[in-house]
Amino acid sequence: TICADGAAVAADVFQDLCSRLQIKDLDDATMNFPTERARLETSLRDVAKNESRRIHLLAGAVRDSDRAELILRKFEEARKMSDCDIMRYHLEALDKTNEAIFKRQEKRIENHEEAQRLQKDLGLLIQRAANLRVGPSKTRVVAEARAALKNHYKRLPDATDLAAILWGPPSSKKEDPPPPNNDNKKENQDPQLAAAVGATH
Repeated sequence: TICADGAAVAADVFQDLCSRLQIKDLDDATMNFPTERARLETSLRDVAKNESRRIHLLAGAVRDSDRAELILRKFEEARKMSDCDIMRYHLEALDKTNEAIFKRQEKRIENHEEAQRLQKDLGLLIQRAANLRVGPSKTRVVAEARAALKNHYKRLPDATDLAAILWGPPSSKKEDPPPPNNDNKKENQDPQLAAAVGATH
């Protein structure tokens, strides 16, 4: 049994033991890392939110681009008619649209950087879990985790499948043993001893 503050420390100890004992393949360990599971659930929820935000910002960028193209067409029509007032109006509208495009682009950059950070966090979780295996089992866990993560983007956030691959099913808390039955104990006592005990009370 390896008890550690986190999966990273446990993985280091596990790898060292397997190296010393020259174990080439091992994937039957029972693992319980509640903190890692909670972190995985949080990361997957954040990934889903980030992806939703990315789609929203992309749709807004397309609308801004279409609007800028429409303004430029109307500006060209006004230029051909030598209508300076209309030209000025469209130029001001184009300036506001360009400002909106730049602001939205900044948000897209921030969202992309956040996505990279989330991917890095998930990669670390997968790597730590893989280090709790040795040999082909380690490679298999990484491959299955990446496949489960790819499927995650196609449905609602659910960390159960990925967590089961990384650390196995969550361990259930063992129930405390029932208290001894004092009545039965009294029944099994020696009659003479029971009489002596009763006489003292």
